[in-house]
Amino acid sequence: MTSILKTDEIQSQNGGAVVKMQKLKHPSASGNNLELASDGSTTIANGTLSAGTIADAVTQPATDYIQGRVQAAHAVGSYTMLNLSGSSNPYVSWTGSIASFGNGEGSTVTGTSTNDLLIRTKGVYFIGFSATFFGSSNASTRQVYSVIRCAGGTSQGTTELAYSMEQVSNAGSSATDYGNAANTYIGLFNANDQINFQVYALGGLGIHDSSHITVFKLKSLA
Repeated sequence: MTSILKTDEIQSQNGGAVVKMQKLKHPSASGNNLELASDGSTTIANGTLSAGTIADAVTQPATDYIQGRVQAAHAVGSYTMLNLSGSSNPYVSWTGSIASFGNGEGSTVTGTSTNDLLIRTKGVYFIGFSATFFGSSNASTRQVYSVIRCAGGTSQGTTELAYSMEQVSNAGSSATDYGNAANTYIGLFNANDQINFQVYALGGLGIHDSSHITVFKLKSLA
């Protein structure tokens, strides 16, 4: 069977053929695969671009980013995961595109447990975790530790993505001393991967309410 091309206009210009059309559609498609507007813009049905450069003027949707902060100072005497929902200390309150994580409804970012941050879409993500610790009591050592962990979709996974350690100085038993153990990580996460944030301290220390988490997606992947 011979295919028939129907367009609004076909003309010759500068020695070459110019085809003018508004819509291009595959015979079995329910909608148009390509639409050309009068202002020169183009709409691709499946949103897929195989090559090319995205210009600075192209606006990306404001999704897949969140910022969370520990809401109350809390004593840390052992390995402790942050609570990413609820109000049990140490818990985190969130701002940003919350609906891009967790249940996808904007009410929680968590997955299997309150300690799990659930990634909903596959992509390359940046994760930052700044843990500030404080203490005023005398101790032979005041070591602190913070870590970003993930083991795919496993709840409370123990694989360490990035960790750091610090020693909070002991300037005097009556003075409050501070130290910070900060981590950053960039990597590929699949849909339904779960991340948790753990801290540890020795010497009667606590995690300060300036501690915070930053997560944003750098690139989506199919």
